[in-house]
Amino acid sequence: MATAVEKALSRLERPLLPLISLIEMLYLTGPFVGIEDLLAELPADIDTNGCHYDNPAALLNAELDILREIEFLKNNTPLSYLIVDGIGGECPRVEAVELWIAQGVMARELEEINSLLCGGRGCDLCCIGPKSRSRHNFFDIPLEENELKGFAGQRRVEDMDGDIYAVPAPLLDGRPFYQSNAPFLLRWRRGWSMVLPRQSACPNLADNGFCAVYEQRPAVCRKPQIFPYVLEEDGRDEKGEVPRYVGRRKLLAVWDCPYVREYQAQIASYGELCGMEPVFKENKA
Repeated sequence: MATAVEKALSRLERPLLPLISLIEMLYLTGPFVGIEDLLAELPADIDTNGCHYDNPAALLNAELDILREIEFLKNNTPLSYLIVDGIGGECPRVEAVELWIAQGVMARELEEINSLLCGGRGCDLCCIGPKSRSRHNFFDIPLEENELKGFAGQRRVEDMDGDIYAVPAPLLDGRPFYQSNAPFLLRWRRGWSMVLPRQSACPNLADNGFCAVYEQRPAVCRKPQIFPYVLEEDGRDEKGEVPRYVGRRKLLAVWDCPYVREYQAQIASYGELCGMEPVFKENKA
């Protein structure tokens, strides 16, 4: 039986996006009314862009909620977002939908790959605050309201207005908010965060180096250290009606992470297969 790491590397070697790119082309040039009509006619296996896919219909049915966006191109449904290029020009509809689907599919796929690579390693990189000589004063871990129950007993600060990344930093107890001896929950302009000051650690990090609530960990803790930067959020359109994004077509990998260093070649190949530029970037120095 394949190990978790072997399963992850297999996924990196065979990303979904080359298959989806083929499906987009077939759908737009074929007589299909809905995406399900196309999936029903797929063969038992497909080879494309150097990747082999067994039972492609089953693979794509799992992404149907994202793939349905393709149908908007045939029925001229207005898109619920605006995507522009690097100089601010609006992307054609076909390209905009392609980028939207790529962001969604890769985000979901890499979250699963991350869990396979990360789980059970006993790595605490994402669970600790900056080191004493770091250029960072703190790290913040964004949390949803319903995730706060996983941090029962922690100090909560609910009256912080403005931006915690502003200069000068907002004050708490008469000093910069991050000059605390322990992590704490903070509600600010963006919502709730767990603030990790220098030389602190998440309260759910156990003495053995593992997460005490791993199966119920917050959504942000499930995010990969390799993640799609296909689209970058950029406010709203000129009328303020729909969100605006800039097409970047990049794959970012956090160089601090031990599995990113170990599997750099496989991660770079994954990005190239997806048509994205791989970028390796240090985050916590």
